[in-house]
Amino acid sequence: MNRLIVISTFILLAACNNPSASSKKTDSLSLRNNIPESKVLAPDSAIGKMHIQPGYSVRLVAAEPLIAAPVALSFDEKGRIWTVEMMDYMPDTSGTGEDAPSGRVVILSDTNADGRMDQSKVFLDSLVLPRAICLIEDGILVAEPPKLWYYTIKNDKPVHKTLVDSDYAAGGNVEHQPNGLFRAMDNWIYNAKSAKRYRKVGSRWLIERTQFRGQWGISQDDYGRLYYNNNSENLLGDYFLPGLGANNPHQRNVAGFNEHIVADNRVFPVRPTTGVNRGYQQGILDDSLRLREFTAACGPLIFNSTMFGEENIGHAFIAEPAGNLIKEDILTPAGFVTKGKEAYEKKEFLASEDERFRPVNLYTGPDGAFYIVDMYRGIIQHKTYLTTYLKNEIKQRALTKPLNCGRIYKVIPTSATSSPTGVNPVSRLQTPTFSDNPAHWVDLLHDANGWTRDKAQQLLVDHKATQTIPLLRQLLSNGKVPARHALWTLEGLGALQPSDLLPLIKGNDPTLPRPGPGRTPLDNHP
Repeated sequence: MNRLIVISTFILLAACNNPSASSKKTDSLSLRNNIPESKVLAPDSAIGKMHIQPGYSVRLVAAEPLIAAPVALSFDEKGRIWTVEMMDYMPDTSGTGEDAPSGRVVILSDTNADGRMDQSKVFLDSLVLPRAICLIEDGILVAEPPKLWYYTIKNDKPVHKTLVDSDYAAGGNVEHQPNGLFRAMDNWIYNAKSAKRYRKVGSRWLIERTQFRGQWGISQDDYGRLYYNNNSENLLGDYFLPGLGANNPHQRNVAGFNEHIVADNRVFPVRPTTGVNRGYQQGILDDSLRLREFTAACGPLIFNSTMFGEENIGHAFIAEPAGNLIKEDILTPAGFVTKGKEAYEKKEFLASEDERFRPVNLYTGPDGAFYIVDMYRGIIQHKTYLTTYLKNEIKQRALTKPLNCGRIYKVIPTSATSSPTGVNPVSRLQTPTFSDNPAHWVDLLHDANGWTRDKAQQLLVDHKATQTIPLLRQLLSNGKVPARHALWTLEGLGALQPSDLLPLIKGNDPTLPRPGPGRTPLDNHP
């Protein structure tokens, strides 16, 4: 009996003098009980809750009632924002009414050029869980599972509807269906969570097999290589151009694709994040009840603008809506291989104290700024995987309603010294003017903003501007980035010749694309 008393005494003393597992659990329980209800914040107040790295500023671009539940967007050459609204996503923890036709595509405009959208026009409504769009030629692709549609546009209204793919997003649930509709440098349209790519040729739509990539969101670098991720991994990507390596249907994996670009999956929220689906499991949250690693990574962006300075071109940004944050990664190429690391030690580029801050997609804008699509709602976990634990978290902090919020923000440098041109960044936030002269579009292939270069190439291809072929050929030997765009613009115009490749072959840039002489991806099609 005395021996038992002594042993018990030592155990009690150890518990008093050391932070034991039981005391940690008690502290965590106390923290949980003190997490307040997550109230809806006005946009300016929500910005005030954001912790962003020094030298940067967050500005509101659009908010409710102009938009609601945005999940994706696309800029047109006028600087307007075409936005996908997924209003019917998870109205409650049971998903009641998720099949209601309340989704929309709206066009946001800044009529007074103050940098904030002030007009919203409905382009399409009565959609069920729309998830992606892509402007091309005189129309727009719209993904409304399970189908992919192409709508011809006239005076900002849909005038003709064409079925492109009846099995674009067949099966699965909302979290695991194709999305993205990303127009890549090689003139094909790629998707996350998909092994298909699309291309419009005249009135026909081509559908080809490609590498299976990602889960939600997709981007490219200045070489035309694709980047993506899944919910638990920071950044994945390809070492080679996306049209390669997918010709053998019996080959399951191809080296150089789906590579781990940034292997570090740690995240550093600025608030307790108990409202994650498996927050009850050991190791998901740290002692301060903050998420340890990605659980909802999405919307990757390779930022290709000089707005943040030359040294930040090509950095990757990853959205984490469950952790209410955005991570920045520094990518370093070494030949064909690209690897990366977190930009900050135990910090994020942006993290919010507001639980309803839900960044789901990231973009480079026409003005060169960094754009954030914030769904701004409480429930982001789909019912297919929603745990009893998370249902209780949602109930405790009244996260179900409202459903009609949503914001778009942009990040810019805060001072003139942050601008590589030495002028005030605010004065630089101007959408480029695309004249009706295709020769001007060729000039824009030199622009410092990647979005502008991409849009110029797309306009040249969409308008079949064959009169610019001599100008494009001149660019093949006039610099790395313009040469890449000129090459693929010639390919898109059906004008690429073996002689066009000679300047590239003679050059010393191993990353420049080299299609087979005399062939283009369309040669296999009638």
